[in-house]
Amino acid sequence: GAAVYGWAFTGAEHRFSPLAKKKVSPGFLNLLCGHCALDRQESVHCPVTSRDLELFGADYAGLSHYHVSGGFRNVGRTVCAYSGCLENRSYEEPGVGGANLIIATAAQQGWQIFARRLVFGKYRYAWERLDVTGMKDPVEMEEKVRALIRRVGADERTLLRVDLVGEVPPGTRLP
Repeated sequence: GAAVYGWAFTGAEHRFSPLAKKKVSPGFLNLLCGHCALDRQESVHCPVTSRDLELFGADYAGLSHYHVSGGFRNVGRTVCAYSGCLENRSYEEPGVGGANLIIATAAQQGWQIFARRLVFGKYRYAWERLDVTGMKDPVEMEEKVRALIRRVGADERTLLRVDLVGEVPPGTRLP
């Protein structure tokens, strides 16, 4: 009762949407697994539009290319999400690693999709910038950094990188 569709690409570029002008088979639980850049038409990594995804009509679309899970979203009747990494690896891939749990239940009008993020990662990577322009008092800088830590909700499982940017007077001591 399920139909699974998918693609990947092995070259440096894939400039077209494999979903363009295609539709699912009616009467099935239609699942899609695809490597693509959703709604990034300038991308050379398989640009797929939300419209392509909506017209295709899958019940669930598990996407890959970005190593960060951005959460679940509905595109038409399709629930979709990037899977992300089981354990995030760097500041360029912020967040905490995990997997997407999908439960499909037959409903009168097709399928009802229940989706939930399962967290497996030990650490959350976060990367922030803090403008310190004009600051010369190390105590003021330290207070700003502490406020930033509170704002991002950093705890003992957060690996926080803070880039201090801006201009400070020569001889300023950093905390």
